[in-house]
Amino acid sequence: MVELSTKMTMAANACSSIAGLPFDQSRQVLGALYGGCCFLADSFIDDYGERVAADYLLAADGANSIIAHALGLRRKKKLAGAIEIEAEVPNETLLRFSENPIFIFGEIGTGYIWIFPKADHLSIGIGGLKPKPGELQSVLERVMKRFGIPIQRQSIHGHPVPIYGLSEPVGTHRSLLVGDAAGLVDPFTGEGIRFAIKSGRLAAQAILSNVPESYTARVNQSIGSTLRMGNMMRQVFYGYQSTWFELALRNPAVSQALVDMFADRIGYGRLLLTIATTFPRSMFTKKVALEEFIKATPAISASSSASMIDKKGV
Repeated sequence: MVELSTKMTMAANACSSIAGLPFDQSRQVLGALYGGCCFLADSFIDDYGERVAADYLLAADGANSIIAHALGLRRKKKLAGAIEIEAEVPNETLLRFSENPIFIFGEIGTGYIWIFPKADHLSIGIGGLKPKPGELQSVLERVMKRFGIPIQRQSIHGHPVPIYGLSEPVGTHRSLLVGDAAGLVDPFTGEGIRFAIKSGRLAAQAILSNVPESYTARVNQSIGSTLRMGNMMRQVFYGYQSTWFELALRNPAVSQALVDMFADRIGYGRLLLTIATTFPRSMFTKKVALEEFIKATPAISASSSASMIDKKGV
């Protein structure tokens, strides 16, 4: 049996919970999740040799969805690339990053690098749109060397990242694509877990209301507007990075607003409003290079949103 990814599990669990039925994580066939109202149309033989019959298919089988291909959906999909490492590091290195998730921009054209602290290791990676062959790994090695994180002998995992296509069909009358299979990833941030959860709920609502054909319209209305704004933000940000660094890196309120957006408490409109309303005050803060900040602060408690970080002062 193939282990379910976080996005797959969340999407199916969201669908099942709305249907009021339990989600059985142990069943998966070709990425089609059997749980609650998330069923394969007609019947199939599952991993336990049992025949399962049902009315609907919830396809949560990732960016290169087999189900989407079979249904003729998302044929013109656009994919970005990402690599990720669960890095084992010395305790002193882990301590330096223990409370500070870091995003680093400017090292790759359209994309960024991340360093996320975990209980006993660091999750590091890089994602970018249209990278050259070998570019992601070479850039990541160079930047991690600067931060004192060797990755040459670490296990590297590659991932396709689907880019949202404007208003494209993501379902039929019996089969619904959710999460990465539907291309529901923010084109600006590369984040997709919250959209996997939302799409699972929307799929359940469409099925339980006996109009599964309405699923694409529900996705476009509930999720599409955010992703369209994300696509606009991607073009504006990466086209004028130095300007955005000045707007954001002097402004601690932007970091908190981004956290709130990832938690689905606010949208892009509120984020832009935060930037606009706090801009005059934020220009009196002092910028400090991230590398210098990390070296000078063993236990980092501030949050960085790029290769530079703000610190109150003059």
